[in-house]
Amino acid sequence: MNPPELRRSCRIKRWFAGIMLVCSSLVWLVPIGYGQADRLSQLIEKLKDPDSRVRWQAATELGMTGAPAVEPLIAALKDADSDVRESAAAALGQTKDPRAVEPLIATLKDANSGVRRCVVWALGEIKDPRAIEPLIASLKDADAEVRKRAVWALGRVKDPRAVRPLIGALKNPEVRLVAVWALGEIRDTRAVEPLIALLKHGDDDVRVSAAWALGEIKDPRAVRALLASLRELSPLVIARAHSFFIRRGEPGSEHALIWTLNAFDGIYGSKEMAEAFLNSGNSALKEAAREWAAAQNTCLEETSAGPHWGSPR
Repeated sequence: MNPPELRRSCRIKRWFAGIMLVCSSLVWLVPIGYGQADRLSQLIEKLKDPDSRVRWQAATELGMTGAPAVEPLIAALKDADSDVRESAAAALGQTKDPRAVEPLIATLKDANSGVRRCVVWALGEIKDPRAIEPLIASLKDADAEVRKRAVWALGRVKDPRAVRPLIGALKNPEVRLVAVWALGEIRDTRAVEPLIALLKHGDDDVRVSAAWALGEIKDPRAVRALLASLRELSPLVIARAHSFFIRRGEPGSEHALIWTLNAFDGIYGSKEMAEAFLNSGNSALKEAAREWAAAQNTCLEETSAGPHWGSPR
């Protein structure tokens, strides 16, 4: 499951950045010996340009160069212009270099919320456990988007120290969906009971996300709660946790799964769910998938990947 969508990525602040990145990336596709070293030197030098737009563009490009750019980008975290600091932080996240972790942590104190957003994103990309406590502290940041990205980053790092703060974040509507996703990523059994409680939540998105997370944790309590949803024919929960139910291979559960795929003119069914049925190894689900595809006038891909009936993989 992908995390709930965050707001516009800090990596691209201006509308022309995407075009600039595509054009500049061609430089780095040329084999060694055709000028990359010179280009790298030029970009590093541009980080000292008096024009902040030039420095911002240089930092943005340097994110694609990897290790050689890390030290100059770390220095750019102290640039006088906040846009340059944002670009430098995001570029360091692109490098995924652990040398950037401590400087990024220090930059979490930046007065500019946009910079802090990019720093939190970068720490989530690098996934270094040194960032856990600072990210937990960022759950109390004054900026709502920083708080949301901190929850996302904690899910990316997957450190058990984040579990209790993330359970606490379930009470906050602005970050609840991301916190559910993060707990599903970490797969710690301490999250089971709070997630089970969310299966009764009034918001459909919360219920289905909790079902997915419980399916990832695979604790006996989670299994019982999800099987209860299967018996109660809760289509939203069944649809979101269909991979769990396929892996579980509960005898007689095919009816509920097939019913969910087709229920209410197929509004709960999806191509992803149908393809999981097709490749599950269960003949009844396979046939249902083919019928669904014919009704939807679409094609399904046969593959060995995905959940297999009665198998934990």
